[in-house]
Amino acid sequence: MSDLLDTLAAYAMRNAPLAAATTRTASLALLDALACLAASLADPPPLLGPWFAGANDAAFVPGCDDRQDPIKTAFDISLLIRWQDFSDTSLLGGHPSDNLGAILAVAAHRARMCRRAGMAGPRMDDVFRAMRTAYEIQGCLAINRLDAPAVGLDHVAYVRLASAAVATVLLGGDAGQVRAALSHAVLDGGSLNAYRHPPNIGPRKGWAGADATSRGVLLAAMAMKGEAGTADPLGAAIWGFEAVHLNGTRLRLGRDPGDYFLDRVIFKLAPCQRNGSTAVEAAMRLHPWFKAHGFAAARIDLLTQDEAMARIVRDGPLANPAARDHCLQYMVAVALLHGRLDVTAYDDATAADPRIDRLRTCMTVRESAAFSAAHHDPAIASCANALRITAADGAVSPLVEIAYPIGDPSRRAEAMPMLEAKFRTLSATLWNGVQQDTILTLFADPTRLAELGVAEFMDAIAVP
Repeated sequence: MSDLLDTLAAYAMRNAPLAAATTRTASLALLDALACLAASLADPPPLLGPWFAGANDAAFVPGCDDRQDPIKTAFDISLLIRWQDFSDTSLLGGHPSDNLGAILAVAAHRARMCRRAGMAGPRMDDVFRAMRTAYEIQGCLAINRLDAPAVGLDHVAYVRLASAAVATVLLGGDAGQVRAALSHAVLDGGSLNAYRHPPNIGPRKGWAGADATSRGVLLAAMAMKGEAGTADPLGAAIWGFEAVHLNGTRLRLGRDPGDYFLDRVIFKLAPCQRNGSTAVEAAMRLHPWFKAHGFAAARIDLLTQDEAMARIVRDGPLANPAARDHCLQYMVAVALLHGRLDVTAYDDATAADPRIDRLRTCMTVRESAAFSAAHHDPAIASCANALRITAADGAVSPLVEIAYPIGDPSRRAEAMPMLEAKFRTLSATLWNGVQQDTILTLFADPTRLAELGVAEFMDAIAVP
């Protein structure tokens, strides 16, 4: 039997009370996710809605009319949260709010069943605790880099494990059932990371997390129906996950599970990959200088970390939005030209601007050993980039170096008004000003929000 799965099951069942500060951060993460969800509904993804007609009325997706089972509801909620690449991230990458599909779908399903039975249902405190557990499981496992070239799997495998655990707890499961769900999540293996890299990069990276979290709900439902777990899906010789995918290296936890990753969640104030976020911010700061020099560059020097070099430094054609939003040079070029980076930056109309590719060709991107070391040092965990422009007229800009993105915990106070502005901007097509005010009032007092029933919360965010 795997000690690691036992540890994760015990942690999920411990379900300890949250500190006030953690509740506050959980409420911010949920509000941010709702903003992302609302924005995606302005141009809905093709996969939204029931797979087949005639779905039941077990749960619903905010902003949508369809009533469907919690598995597809989980898929759709996470699909919308993740679709525009604007959702939260963590110190080790990934998108922990992917798990909110499972959490909200299962919690809402339980709430509806309890309401019909005249029983007290789950509260938002249960949602926040599940967020803490899911963020922590995903984060603690992320020390094992499944998306490294030597492995080649996608990191959303950890979303599947985290969602399976919290969905089972929300459904009323015990430690054995949580472990059973986890064991089957391990046996699922992992999807190939190929859809995040050319020539296969495309929309799938926008629904990979949704696929993982909804699969977690299915496995939780199976465990609740009595499906037995397996003894050692991780360490079994020849056929176990570690033997097949990790060449026998043991999967481990980066730290003892607690509240670490939710407390340190990183919010996105620009829709871009975390490793490039400080480069985008530097470009925005240099926009007025660049404008004063006619947007004409002879050379652009960009220093970054090894993670960015491996993941988002790309030359050549960018065939679609999914390729553009993971190209550091593209993001920096747009931010230099416009002084901002929003969700329209990656569409075909914006990409057609010939100035973007001209700027990309004059960029020199190099790794800074110091930036890489600080990025990987847990005591620092920076995400630094530095940018300097040599204009066509020979003028040289200041070197703008930024260590932490605006959404980093170290800049939380600075980001607070921007998070509210992000919510208002992204959700304006779903909720009118009065409804936005009502929702923001709910979130203004996280302790009171935690006491609210999930059914009442879902009513509050429903669209009339």
